[in-house]
Amino acid sequence: YPTAPWVGAAIANYIFGKLHLQTANTPGSYLIVDPTCETGELMLEVVIAATRAKAQGNTVKLIAIDKNELMLRLAQIVLDSAVCRLETKHLRGTLKYVRGDALQVLRRIPHPDALISNPPWGLGTDHQNRELLKSVPQNYHYVDPYIAITRAALETLKLGGPFGIVLPRQALTATNAKYLRTYLGTETVIEHIVELPRAVFPYA
Repeated sequence: YPTAPWVGAAIANYIFGKLHLQTANTPGSYLIVDPTCETGELMLEVVIAATRAKAQGNTVKLIAIDKNELMLRLAQIVLDSAVCRLETKHLRGTLKYVRGDALQVLRRIPHPDALISNPPWGLGTDHQNRELLKSVPQNYHYVDPYIAITRAALETLKLGGPFGIVLPRQALTATNAKYLRTYLGTETVIEHIVELPRAVFPYA
């Protein structure tokens, strides 16, 4: 489901705020990855925030991943247009689009400094996808894409790297997400959990 602009903006601003603090307020070079970019709504807000980051002397590289070729093409149109309209020419050579299943692509790209994602959830999968989902450590009973993708993505994140992930409310209570909750609680540092109003995702 599409990410509302204000949600994406809040995530993007949080990510860049944390990255700026990690580099002791001096210019740095950042790689930010979205493993499930769909049509680019969330990454668009990162592009906007990257404009301000560049003004502070930072170098930003972005990787957008999606297995759906049509979605990825739409994302490229949206994001490339934004780069042109915002006159962020510095991003033209650093915005990379990768078509493929996130669970496979994440294994062969550099470890990101930051991670953003609004992973799919509750979707039917074909046999190949189901096997990939089951390959993620500690899957439990019914395999839901958001559980596997979130776990796999976080395992690639550099130590201490900030992340902003949109998850369904069931991630807090569902039995099939219990190992994900354990992982989040023991292997990551969660600074904020924000419950979004249902109206943010009217078609969910």
